[in-house]
Order: sequence, then C-alpha cells, then structure tokens
Amino acid sequence: MSQGGPGRPSYPRATQPEGWRALVAARPGSGAGDRRPGSAAWILAGLLLALVAPIAHGGRIVPSAPAQAEPEIAPIYLPLMTHGWLLIEVPLAATAQARAATQTARARPSQTPRPTPSPEISPTASATVLPTPTFRPTPSETATETATPGIEPTATATGPTPTPSRSPTASRTPVPSATPTLGPSPTPREPAGERLRPRAADRGGINQVRFDRVAGLYRLNHSGSLTLTWELDLGHPDNSRGRLTLRELESGRYPVAGAGLYYRDGDGRLYEPRLFGQVGAVTEITHTLLPAEQGPGLRLDITESLDGEIHRKRYSLRMVGRALELRAQSLDGTVEPGLGGYAGFSVGDVEGAQDSISLRLPYMDAVPVTMLDHRWFMSSLIDYPRSGAGALLPRGPEILPGAVANEVLAFYPPDAAGRSRAVDETVWITLSPDIEDAFALPDGAAARHRASLVGSVHVMLGGRATHATDSALEAAWLDEMRGWGLDDLVL
Repeated sequence: MSQGGPGRPSYPRATQPEGWRALVAARPGSGAGDRRPGSAAWILAGLLLALVAPIAHGGRIVPSAPAQAEPEIAPIYLPLMTHGWLLIEVPLAATAQARAATQTARARPSQTPRPTPSPEISPTASATVLPTPTFRPTPSETATETATPGIEPTATATGPTPTPSRSPTASRTPVPSATPTLGPSPTPREPAGERLRPRAADRGGINQVRFDRVAGLYRLNHSGSLTLTWELDLGHPDNSRGRLTLRELESGRYPVAGAGLYYRDGDGRLYEPRLFGQVGAVTEITHTLLPAEQGPGLRLDITESLDGEIHRKRYSLRMVGRALELRAQSLDGTVEPGLGGYAGFSVGDVEGAQDSISLRLPYMDAVPVTMLDHRWFMSSLIDYPRSGAGALLPRGPEILPGAVANEVLAFYPPDAAGRSRAVDETVWITLSPDIEDAFALPDGAAARHRASLVGSVHVMLGGRATHATDSALEAAWLDEMRGWGLDDLVL
C-alpha cells in the first residue's frame, strides 16, 4: 500500500513496469469521490502510463524483474484537473543514475584509464521524457584533472597527484578571498610628476646661459647638431613693461613677442598683456640666473600697480635640450571675489617672418605649429599635466600687422565661490628646421596600437563628394598617390 499523503486515502499500487507505480488519490475537498477503476481519473492515469512507460524504456515494455529488496521510493504528485492527484513513485537509485549520466563526469585520480562500456541507463520516472545524456567520457592515454564546482575529488595544478583508491577523498579548489590584497603596480603612476614635453627637449647638446651687463642682454645658447641662441633684451619695450619678447639669433625671428599674464579687474573685464597700460604700470623688475641645479636659465620678478593695487608675477626661462621652457607664475596667490588679479597666460605673437603657414598634425591638434618662411617650424606646447587652467582656448591662426598669432590661451575663470586660483603655466617653445622637434612626448606608456601607425601618412580629403565628377577627381588623385609609392591606402 502506498499513502497518498496526509488526508489522502490509500489504494493498491497499479501493476506497471519495473520501478513504476502509480495511483490516483482524490483531492481533499474537491468533491471528486469517483475512484473506481472505470472512472475518468483511472482511465487518464492509464493512458499517461501507457505513453510514458514505453518511451522511457526505449519504446518497449520491460517485464518485472524477480522480487528483490524493496528500493527507496520518491513520490511525484501531478494534479489531475479536479479529480485528484496522479502519484508516480520513482526508485531513487534509478533517478540518481540518470542524473549522474547528464552531469559532468566526476574527476578520477591520475592513472591510465581502461575503456569500459557505458552502463545502460535504467528508465527514470518523470512527467516528461529525460533528454539523452550528451556527455560520455572518452578514454585517453593520460587523464587530465579538471576542476569543476561541486565535483569531487578535484586535483589542482599545483597540488600533489592524488593516490588511486577505492574511495578517493574529496578536495575542493580554494575559493579566492572576496577582498584580495593587491600588490603595488610595477610602474605606479604619479600624476603630479607627469610632464608633456616636445621631442626637442630630449635632443643632446651643450646648453649655457650668459648675461651681458653692459648691453643688458641674456643669451641662452644650445650647441649640438643645431645651434640656437635665444636673446632677452631687458631694454626692449615689452620686457621693460612686464611682458616677454624673445629673439632667436640664428633665424632672426621673434617666436615669442608680447607674451605675458592676462589681468581681470574687479568688474570681470579682461586685459591682454599689451593693454596693461590702461590699468597701471610696472614699478620694479629684478632678474637673476637660476641656481645651477635647475639648469641654465634665468628668472624675472616683476612688481606692478594695477587698479591701485600691487601685484607680483614671475617669468622663468630655461634651456632643456633644444627646447626653451617658459614658466609664468602669479605670486599673488588666490584672487578673492570682487578683486582684480591675474587670470591667464598668452605666449604672444610670432614676429619677424615674411611668410607663415599654420600646420595641424594628426593626433596633435592641441599643439599649434607654424612654418616660418618655408624653413623654420615654431611651436608652443602647453605642459598640460602641469597646467592649472580652467579653460584652454585657441588663438589663431591669424595674420596680424607684422606678425602671426597661433597659440592656445590658458585662462583661469572664477569658481562657483567667485575665487580664482593663482596662475601657474609652463609652455615649451621650439624653433627648428626639423618638424619632429615639435612632436609632443607624454610620460605615459605608448598606446597599444602605436606601432601600427609608424610609417603611415594621414590625409584628409576636403569637402564632400556630391557629384560623380568630384568622385572621379578624388579617385584620380588617389591613383596619383599610388604612383608616388603610397600603395597601401585605407579610407
């Protein structure tokens, strides 16, 4: 007899193939009291078993085996509409065997396996047909242990080889800690120490600085494969009025003309360096050579009265390789709301050239480069990692009377509280017949695909082909480029 559960009457087990038993019990309170063998519930149960049993046995009815020890039974209840439950009792041994066949095989101790036939899967009772097992271990000359969650035993790559035994001891791969302790990076990044410099700064040579007291001239000289001499004349109108103008003697040009700090008055009006005369005048200028440990260079400290208030600033010049490092600082500290103070920096204009062309290099749009008289390449590169500016604005390229403007301005707008931080900007000035001296070099590691760009020429086709004739012209131009040897083109 089999119990149908609490509140369910017991009925004789139906005669079914090995391992299968079923009965129908009335659902309590359903009012379905008709449980005779000829009732609809019994008929439906018979039909279901008639369909399921042959399928589960591969399409054939297996006769009952000789009487053996009673196996453990797992009951499964299926609702039969309003007439009760259909109870299918499944032997636990058959269920476990079928389940094991559909899972990943257990790991065995390392040993030379012998091919063995796969055991025939006994039918397992279920409301639906079980899928055919998809995993069959394939013998190999050397067994490889595979760690699988929940499978035992597990051999790890670094652990000892397990000893074969009839009952291997289960072992599990250790679970990593939820909060692993990470060691320091082999090359820790220090943003405060990062720099952006031109390639000219890495060029070898001899640098020196001299001061001619009689002429009132500072000269910063670089000698190497290229000779450059930057001259600062203290008697120049710009240099005597709190600005900077530098001449390069080898080229005869003024790559830096009228450079200096911007001023913002208490009402928010901005004054460029050459308009400071509208709000005040310079009261004192002191100059000195930089300490030897800082390299060949000089420093100018300027005091001026603007809007009736005293303000102080500093310009530092230093030769680094073939590049000139120019640092501009406000010594006033933070500018409080409603007060005037320094608010930005400009490297000024380029003077003394007969002809100039602005160049924009791929991946270097933030570095203005100007070709002077078809020979010299001049650039002004802001050291962006060290910049404290809140806004960077391009100025130019623009042709001015006797000069050209092509730079990036660094501005210090007030914050939400109306305060402005002290100006501190570093700009690299390069002048060279080799355009590569103007290439920007960051301190960070090279990009992953950097090497794939070496030797490539990047060309931008102006406009948009809107007519078949335009497309034909562009196609002809590309064919001409192939004739120049550029035969690997990617559009």
